Amino acid sequence: MKTCEPKALRYRFLHIPARLTTSGRRRHLRLPETWPWTQAAVAAFTAVMAIPLLT
Repeated sequence: MKTCEPKALRYRFLHIPARLTTSGRRRHLRLPETWPWTQAAVAAFTAVMAIPLLT
């Protein structure tokens, strides 16, 4: 995914077959194991969630 063009990257992330669930103030991203970009999506979601909230 590092070498993807912006259009392809946008397409892949907008068409993620996932569900975002919450449970006890925690967010969980449910992805199918057979989806080709599962690892990249999990890494991106983890990086975004690691950013501290500004209050």
